[in-house]
Amino acid sequence: MDKKRRGAENLSTFMDDVMPTPQCKENIEAAVAHPLQMLAEKKALTKENKTLKRKLEATADECQANETQEQTEQMASGDSGRPSMGPLRVKNDRGSVSKPKAGEISCKPSTFTLGILPQDSKDAFLAWVLAQRVPRRVRRTTVGGDFIKETRPISSRAFKDESIRSLLTFMYNLLDPSYKVNANGKVEEEIPRLVKELGYPLNITRSALLSVGSPHVWPSLLAMLAWLCNMIEVTEETDVDDLLFPVASDAAFDSVNSENRLKWQFAEKSYQQFMQGADSFEELEDEFTRQTAMFSGDDGDTNELKLKCEELQNALNILEDEPDELSTKRELLMTHNTDAAKLENFVTSLEQHLNKDDPTNLQIEIQDLEAELSGLLTDNKKKEGILETQEFSQSDVDKIKTERQEIQRQAERAETEKHNIEELIWEHEMQIGKQNTQIEDLCQEYNKVAMSAHLIPASAKNAHGIDYRLWPDTMSKHEHAKFAANIQPALNQILMKSRNSVRQLSEMKLNAKEDFEQLAEQLAERQDSLQQEQAALKRMDDSHALKKEQLQNEVQRLDADLEKLRNEICALQASACGAQSGDEHQSQLKMARERFAAQKQIRDRELKEMVSLTRFSLSAIIGHKMKMQQSVQGAVEYLEKQVEKSGKKK
Repeated sequence: MDKKRRGAENLSTFMDDVMPTPQCKENIEAAVAHPLQMLAEKKALTKENKTLKRKLEATADECQANETQEQTEQMASGDSGRPSMGPLRVKNDRGSVSKPKAGEISCKPSTFTLGILPQDSKDAFLAWVLAQRVPRRVRRTTVGGDFIKETRPISSRAFKDESIRSLLTFMYNLLDPSYKVNANGKVEEEIPRLVKELGYPLNITRSALLSVGSPHVWPSLLAMLAWLCNMIEVTEETDVDDLLFPVASDAAFDSVNSENRLKWQFAEKSYQQFMQGADSFEELEDEFTRQTAMFSGDDGDTNELKLKCEELQNALNILEDEPDELSTKRELLMTHNTDAAKLENFVTSLEQHLNKDDPTNLQIEIQDLEAELSGLLTDNKKKEGILETQEFSQSDVDKIKTERQEIQRQAERAETEKHNIEELIWEHEMQIGKQNTQIEDLCQEYNKVAMSAHLIPASAKNAHGIDYRLWPDTMSKHEHAKFAANIQPALNQILMKSRNSVRQLSEMKLNAKEDFEQLAEQLAERQDSLQQEQAALKRMDDSHALKKEQLQNEVQRLDADLEKLRNEICALQASACGAQSGDEHQSQLKMARERFAAQKQIRDRELKEMVSLTRFSLSAIIGHKMKMQQSVQGAVEYLEKQVEKSGKKK
């Protein structure tokens, strides 16, 4: 017993947690019931209109046939004392019934009900106008006028009740096609109940309906009929979709309303299947997913988009691999500036040379050359004089030869050393050229990496105003100092930040994996709990059906007891005329009535309890279903977001 009590308490606590708010319950019930009700009403209204149309056509044909037959019999019988050839009782334009006046006998066909001329009666002219508006197939075209004959007297209460019942039944069916006329019900009791259910603000009494033809009753009945006409017009002009999914005045399109419409349709169909005993809604979920994808534009073939994305990615990689056009243009600009400087130097030297070729400068240069020539001639004469007067010994000659040979050997040795130095220089130049080539390759690779990391140019996102570009002449003292002072510390900071971000992303990835595993476990637990709750709800439905069957049996038993009590009352009343005294009959009758009242109270209380239990069960089922769907949808969306984030981080 304790376990059952704790289980009941846990179930009630869970139901309190998952119970929706009253507003949510009203919205759900309205969303589920109203579309179905409106659809059924439209179908019933269409069917009713077709039925009424067929009845109207059959009635018109029957009336025309009867009228033709009656007129044929009248003309065959001749003058039988009637004052006119028109019908005995016809309706005029005001809806009342009158008889032709005595003394106004007409033997020719007339289109007026009273057999008088149009110029003698304004009402007859109005009747003629109204008769022209009636369809030709329902009008009378023979003797007797244009209106259908009604043989029943206007004072007949059955006729009045039938007319009011038909009129109000037709108008009420336009609002509620599921309404059926109760043949055993009374008009004066049924009509006030119907208009009260519709919310009619005024009061229609039973006595007013008992005296329908009275002048003081018709204003209230006409007000009720006008109110019903307004209700019908509002119902016909109101769209269910506009009520459920209103469109804002500033909305460019109704995408949100369309998505909500799909969601409510899915909720309606799944709820119907659930009430029919279904446990899974895979087909509805697939259909809902497909419709949502079609509405959002994601239902097409994505292979072409994937191929296009791959082509664009390849083109992007090719563009990133190509050298920067800006750097190429800058190098070309530097080359042009260098060529321009060289051209300016050449022009300057050419101008200087032209200035040198001036005649005055040439004369001065000739004078200088003549002076130099005269000096050389004088020196040559001096040396010739010394040569002629000088005398060398053999030892001096040998010494000169020896010095000459030594000088030649030194010249050969210097030439050999010069050749070796030139080879060594060439080897060093080759090594320097290779190193320069490697440096250029490294600089290009570095520039590509920096460009992909948005460090080049200086206006890039991650450059922060620093030019991280490296040139092949970076190893010069000025460039090396600039690299060591500005670029290298900034690169070290970027490297440290990158390592920290990689470590943080790895930690976030591990945390995301752990959260994913936890959410997967929670989702599995939720699914298990959902299955358990569905099983519990199924058991509750079974118990509810069992209780309902028991209550029906109890109602049948109480009906049998009620019949038995009625029989006893009848027997007591019959025996009241016998030998027993009146007090004993009264006491027995009172006891029977008390038993009947007690049993009736018990039955009413049980019915109320069953209705409240049914409403509570339905509301609990709806709230639990909505909450579980929201939980599962939220978990799925969170998992998808986490998977997308992890994919982007990778």
